[in-house]
Amino acid sequence: MQSVFVVSFYLTFVCTNLITVFLKIDLANGNTLNFKAIYVRK
Repeated sequence: MQSVFVVSFYLTFVCTNLITVFLKIDLANGNTLNFKAIYVRK
């Protein structure tokens, strides 16, 4: 019973980490795109 709890907790932890990583990548890509757009306009 305890092992199942540990596995579920670990999976939740990994999933949240992956989501935050993808969000950071999206933010980085969005920032670079905005920077390029601003740079091209000038």
